[in-house]
Amino acid sequence: MKLKLYISMILAGVLFSCSKEEVTQDPMADFNLLEEVSFTNYTLEVYSPKSRWELGYNKILFRVKDSSGKIIDNPSISWTPMMHMMSKTHSCPVSEVKSSLYPSIKGGFVIFQMPSNESEYWDISFGLTINGQTEQATQEIFVNQTLDEMKNVTVFMDDSENKYILALVEPANPKIALNAVEMKFYVMESMTSFLVVNDGKIGLDPRMPSMDNHSSPNNEDLFYNSATGSYEGKLSLTMSGYWKLNLMAYDAGGTLIKGSAVTDVNPSSNLYLELEF
Repeated sequence: MKLKLYISMILAGVLFSCSKEEVTQDPMADFNLLEEVSFTNYTLEVYSPKSRWELGYNKILFRVKDSSGKIIDNPSISWTPMMHMMSKTHSCPVSEVKSSLYPSIKGGFVIFQMPSNESEYWDISFGLTINGQTEQATQEIFVNQTLDEMKNVTVFMDDSENKYILALVEPANPKIALNAVEMKFYVMESMTSFLVVNDGKIGLDPRMPSMDNHSSPNNEDLFYNSATGSYEGKLSLTMSGYWKLNLMAYDAGGTLIKGSAVTDVNPSSNLYLELEF
């Protein structure tokens, strides 16, 4: 009887400790703080799974604190990235800032189609509305090349010179397996406006150039998912190494926008992304 009571007390202590840890654990602990943007009365913290801003797709999380360090629930946040080039400025595909599982945390994503350099730079203009009061702030950022220097975003034009942006989202951590593959696909409406390409298709033909350009089985082309705003399919990776993801992009009517089939005489599409693991 005493043994049963002792075990029950131990289990109760473990459960209490776990519960306490879950309550007090910082939900941002597993993310990297990229920026702290100063407003008149608040500070906006900008987090990412990545350790820095990078070319291509960036998932971003936001949290707001007041001057005393108190975390603010349900802030309204807007953002506009802008690339300042030598002769012109332009923006990039960027999502709205939306609610997450926590009332104090908002999320979104941005897709940078070119990196910063010594003479050309990105900044982001933020708007913050709390209790009906709006503040503005602009933060200059540095967008880096990817660490592995793989091509994870591509910009191309169709025959009518409409400009498109296609970016790889998943797999962020590819495995020797049948991986879920996700891409974001936009058409440039103006220098500051980018529209999702709806209901098209992205044909997928992954190849390993160093291994006689062999492909892999069970790949699935990417189709538009209106719930996520992404193109989703399956990517079969049969071994580690460098893979070229040969692509063929189609519009909603089935017309080829860009890309070419891989054949014995054409080892690579003129539209592709890359990954290596």
